[in-house]
Amino acid sequence: MVNSSQRKAIARWFKQSDEILISALLDHLRNGDKVNGAFTPEIWTQVTALVNKWYRSARIPSLNEDQVKKRYGSVSFLPAFSG
Repeated sequence: MVNSSQRKAIARWFKQSDEILISALLDHLRNGDKVNGAFTPEIWTQVTALVNKWYRSARIPSLNEDQVKKRYGSVSFLPAFSG
């Protein structure tokens, strides 16, 4: 059985954090920062830091890179990310 300290925190997303995520990834996409069709680990670290800067200012628990990547999977169907 998993106790409460072993559970993963549930990511809370907000309009502002989605906008930061999308804007940052679009900037990297426009700069040609995708390698072999994927963002590099360095890009994910930078994007996660940007999102978490807003979370800290809003006094909301920060996200980890896996949570940010998972959210990207939810928004990557947008036309701006295709191609």
